[in-house]
Amino acid sequence: PEDIPGGSDYSEQIPVAITNCKALVLIYSQKAESSKWVRREVDQAINRDKIVLPFMIEKFEMSEQFKFYLTNVQCYMAYEDMSGQLMQMTKDIMAIPGITIIKPEEKKPEPAKTAPEPKPQPAELKEPDFAGLGLRTESQKIRYAVNEGKAIYDNNASTPEERNKAFEYLRWAASKNDAEACYHFGRNMLVGRIRVKADNTTDRGMYYLDRAARLGYKKAQEEMDNFCRFRYRKLHGDKIPVQNPAPLRDFDGWKIKIKHKGKFMPVNAELVWRDNENILFIDVKYNVITSEDEVVDRDALIQAVEAGMQKWEGVYSVFGGQKLTVVITPHFHEYSVLGVINIFSSKSDTMKNAIKIRGIYGQTSQNKLLDAANRNSSFSVMSMKKWSVRSFKNIIIDNPTGRFDNYSEITRAVAHEFGAILGLETMGNIPKGTYPELDPYYISDGRYNLVMSNVRGIISDNDMEMVLLALSENEKQYYSEDEEGHKPSKALGRGN
Repeated sequence: PEDIPGGSDYSEQIPVAITNCKALVLIYSQKAESSKWVRREVDQAINRDKIVLPFMIEKFEMSEQFKFYLTNVQCYMAYEDMSGQLMQMTKDIMAIPGITIIKPEEKKPEPAKTAPEPKPQPAELKEPDFAGLGLRTESQKIRYAVNEGKAIYDNNASTPEERNKAFEYLRWAASKNDAEACYHFGRNMLVGRIRVKADNTTDRGMYYLDRAARLGYKKAQEEMDNFCRFRYRKLHGDKIPVQNPAPLRDFDGWKIKIKHKGKFMPVNAELVWRDNENILFIDVKYNVITSEDEVVDRDALIQAVEAGMQKWEGVYSVFGGQKLTVVITPHFHEYSVLGVINIFSSKSDTMKNAIKIRGIYGQTSQNKLLDAANRNSSFSVMSMKKWSVRSFKNIIIDNPTGRFDNYSEITRAVAHEFGAILGLETMGNIPKGTYPELDPYYISDGRYNLVMSNVRGIISDNDMEMVLLALSENEKQYYSEDEEGHKPSKALGRGN
């Protein structure tokens, strides 16, 4: 756990680690074999052609699934000779091409020093003094701390002593994962009322705002969006040249042409030049597949889905400052499943049937869909082998309660997955500085406040550039190179 950065998601970090490793050691036991996570990790390693080294610490009959995984793979019978098998496996690992070995004689001698003092464990933040206030429960204390801390910081006449008290109040309440406390603590860092000893007070402020947004505090999301826009304009706003109105052209000067229409195409798209304005019209045909017990309010559900798609509407500055207006028109097709975007729940019978059907294409294909369904996040899949403007498209909404009733979450999930439907690969952990134009949206630990990154953020000009390239070139656009050799989109790294 200490290797996973704070605030990160295991389901995001582990695949990255598997992709980057040379070999995977499987500590094999009955508990490991029954773990769904171990099965998924081994499956991912094999699919990425990694060397898998099963180190068997218990003697028992291997299941058929693991026999299939580990056919022709050398197993180390550690239950017979732990130290000997460990030594043998270590030698085998050292012989793998690309493994860097630091031999003992190559190590630089360290100067003699006294044993360091034991590092104290981080203690829980001390509770502020609430004596004499009649506050009996922790909940009452948190609310008092938030209200008092906010009032002191909002009062320009407050004394340094009072602000120190407000700092203690808000920091303590934020440590209790109170969303409002995280919001006020982070916001006061951004506006300069709170200074911390950390290298970058702004990053710390964004960290707390991000935490508040994750806890469902809507003002925090708005604050992050506004601050990101401000930072973007400050860094790049004056660098984008003014363009005379003209038909839209890409970075190489070629006119962009988009005209995709068809009876069985889920998304029809057309780029037109009209009245000195570039307009991208996107007509979306979709169906929401549900059972009766999943729907609370069907009209509200439909509105939430369409609102997610229409989050992509607006005016964008693309390809060096050219203006583009995007218009989204959703069309609900209740009884059609062909030529439409099918939207359904990850826990529905439709999803279970889809997983069964995937078995026709092989166990690996079935396991991938099963893994996605169990990941507790929404996702999109193509009904064909790869994305194209003509491929059948599905959006699967994570629905842990079995009821479609969290409409704001449905809107956010649809907005995020609609980007994937239009041809964007979801952004992974991209180090800060990879693309300067994205850095204004950087929050912490490689998270970016963009819709294709964390579902909640704003849609960037780069997102729309990538959509235009996907629709015009009929090729899915990627944020980073993947294990299959897909290159980053030409829209990235241009300073837009």
